[in-house]
Amino acid sequence: MGHALRSRGATTAASRILRKWRRSRGRLPQGPCRHHVSCPVCGRWYAEVWPAFKARYVDTGRIHYILREMLVGDSTEMSAAAAGFLLARCAGKDGYFKVVDAIFKNQQSLFGDVNGTLGNIAKSMGMSDAQFNACITNDQALLALNTRTQHNAEANNISGTPTFVINGKAFPAGYQSLSTLDAAIAAAQAGARTKG
Repeated sequence: MGHALRSRGATTAASRILRKWRRSRGRLPQGPCRHHVSCPVCGRWYAEVWPAFKARYVDTGRIHYILREMLVGDSTEMSAAAAGFLLARCAGKDGYFKVVDAIFKNQQSLFGDVNGTLGNIAKSMGMSDAQFNACITNDQALLALNTRTQHNAEANNISGTPTFVINGKAFPAGYQSLSTLDAAIAAAQAGARTKG
């Protein structure tokens, strides 16, 4: 998955990826974050940094957070991530992030039992076993996911997750602490004020 953040007042164009399912609205600091739900480093960031980051920036409307789906890693990681993203999309606009959040919270059990873990998440979203199976075996949806993630990786030169991009400036793939993101967001906001 990828993360994008836009600073208040910045003029950078908003991401087209997942535009219907953004966590916040408006012309704010843009921060696409590229993640995949089976990435252990993404899971660590989600558990350790996301709650404070979300409370400080997303819930307050200080940034425009965009999650971009990515498929990287070995075949096991990519298969689990693809099934997770397909399930999230099947949950629709209102359920997408609920599914992503549930996958990160249950990431430890994901590799031991991908179908069982995702199946339980699907049930928690009100999906039947048949709906779940149809969702994660939808070849057309999988092709669309692969096309999106490949385009995003090539267009933005992304080779690993998590990758954070703040107002168009990508950080090296890997774990980013809250203090690192705080400093980058502050710099982006200061830069937007001097340009505006």
